[in-house]
Amino acid sequence: MNDSLSPTALESIWSKTAATLGIDFVAKSTAIVAPCTHLRVILCSGKDAPDFLQRQFTADLAQLEPGEGAITGYCTPKGRLLGIFLVFRRVTDFLLLTDATIADAINARLQLYLLRAEVSLTPLPDWGVLLLGKEAATHEATAEHASATGLIAAWPGVPRYQLRIAPLIELVSLWQMLERSSLTKCGPCQFDLLAIRHGLPIIVD
Repeated sequence: MNDSLSPTALESIWSKTAATLGIDFVAKSTAIVAPCTHLRVILCSGKDAPDFLQRQFTADLAQLEPGEGAITGYCTPKGRLLGIFLVFRRVTDFLLLTDATIADAINARLQLYLLRAEVSLTPLPDWGVLLLGKEAATHEATAEHASATGLIAAWPGVPRYQLRIAPLIELVSLWQMLERSSLTKCGPCQFDLLAIRHGLPIIVD
């Protein structure tokens, strides 16, 4: 993998990879790997990040330990649900995942409530998400591509599957290694199909 590739070039490779995959899903199998190109990553950091997220979202995010995640909702003050997020805690910050069609709008809305809190909300356009079934998560290529900056965590509500959240350059490199394996390569809709099968909500614009 060429380390000099620009974020735009990496995103293009990532998107084209997903576009070439079929939709012959194998949801009952865990020997799968699928790029989640429809998800966006937002970094929430700062001393007040835990308290800020606890006030803004519906789940009890303060109880998360590093490496753990939760499904949570973001609502208006009147209780209208605007978005569904997967929130994962790292040692010093949080990674927020949501659908690309609503990510920018909700991030802008969250910015309005920062006030004097020591919190930074930073979109990570050069990051992505890879869905890994049990066999993919334990594959030797996956182990060899441990991320220095990203996170591998169980998908909340679907514990047989893992999500690798990392810079695109790492995910593209890992994908190219897994392409040569016997794992079944699925399209981005595999994420949505698994969510439906496990009764997990999804909100898009």
